[in-house]
Amino acid sequence: MPEECSHVRIDRTMNSERSQKMRQNHTTGATAVKRFRQTGRGTRRKPGEMNKLEAKMADELRAKQLAGEIEWFAFETITLKLAERTRYTPDFLVMLSSGQLECWEVKGHWEDDARVKIKVAASLFPFVFRAFKPRTKRDGGGWSVETFGGHE
Repeated sequence: MPEECSHVRIDRTMNSERSQKMRQNHTTGATAVKRFRQTGRGTRRKPGEMNKLEAKMADELRAKQLAGEIEWFAFETITLKLAERTRYTPDFLVMLSSGQLECWEVKGHWEDDARVKIKVAASLFPFVFRAFKPRTKRDGGGWSVETFGGHE
């Protein structure tokens, strides 16, 4: 056999041994997903289910509704098409007592893609978009609010 062919065979053997070691050390997909979820990141919930922050905001919206500050609100009731194969579903659609509709988003942490989506949505649609992030107790509690859009 020419020397070139023997190198290829040796490389294949080395790759095969490496592959076997990788397979032995490799966790199954289910185990990897379980580990990923245990870190607290990557947990996906079913559409229509609220996380703790969204539930807290829903409670506050109910109180605002009873106080007459807002007329109506709904959780994940609309999905906006931003581009081909790109959608954005705000956490809450809120109707103020004036009749104006606003889209409210509740975030514990901003990911870059979420911030881009809300900015694009604000540029395309005639709604005010508000993003709420909880403040620490040390900072007085409540929410910090960031407003996007508002074509008037």
